[in-house]
Amino acid sequence: MIFPKISIITPSYNQGKFIERTIKSVLDQNYPNLEYFVIDGGSTDETIDILKKYEDRLTWISEPDRGQAHAINKGLKMSGGDVLAYLNSDDTYEANTFKIVSKYFLKHPKASFLYGEGRLINKNDEEIDFYQTKKAEGDELQRHCPISQPSAFWKKDVYKKIGKFDEDFQFTMDYEYWIRVSKYFKLSYLKDLVLSNTRIHQDAKTSAFNSKLHLEAIKTVKKHYKKVHYDWIFNYINSLYSFKKNTIFYYLSLIIGSFFLNLFWNKKLPNKIMVKQYVNWLKEYINHEKK
Repeated sequence: MIFPKISIITPSYNQGKFIERTIKSVLDQNYPNLEYFVIDGGSTDETIDILKKYEDRLTWISEPDRGQAHAINKGLKMSGGDVLAYLNSDDTYEANTFKIVSKYFLKHPKASFLYGEGRLINKNDEEIDFYQTKKAEGDELQRHCPISQPSAFWKKDVYKKIGKFDEDFQFTMDYEYWIRVSKYFKLSYLKDLVLSNTRIHQDAKTSAFNSKLHLEAIKTVKKHYKKVHYDWIFNYINSLYSFKKNTIFYYLSLIIGSFFLNLFWNKKLPNKIMVKQYVNWLKEYINHEKK
């Protein structure tokens, strides 16, 4: 069997307590045609010592960079694989992921982008939940990100066409990239096949900067679709005021905040769906107070 060459990039910075689990999840695939790059931003913890343990099986560099997207782009530029992907330094792949991906691309030669299911785990590798993946069709990419980033793989022709990740984005560079890819390629979905694990912990960038992530997602959607879906607006407002959940302040903030954000981003009044949600929030508050 001919195995397409797979190139994996891991951007890294001070994730020494997790990165060895990440590295092992790549190398333990025992995939016969793999190249693996760890692009470190100049870590000052135990990361470098760990990288040295595996330097006969991977390529690594450690130097200051301009952030995660810049590190990924450096790795992509170095890569020579037929299939490309990146895995953050606190996430892991499931066993046999690479063989599943390679078999799919061999069986479907016209496919260029593939993603599967993703599991959410905690700092102890225990399952928390599953990523809410969906088939990326219709308005799914506009209303949320239905693709689990570490479960996504794409062919070199996608990279040649789409280019590098946008380094202006700190939190949603993957989401922004998927949108660009969707304009030229079909996003193939492996339903019910878990390919990776995303680690949720206090120091994770997406956990620590939740509201900033949602705001950047809003800017991403506005850039590509010229309007912002109300789901992103609701999620952003909720991320700002969730600490006041179930109070009148919380519900009024959701209603008033989303009203003015929609006016700002979309230049129009809320639609019927948004108004219906406002009514549901008020009912939810009243029912909560009755208890």
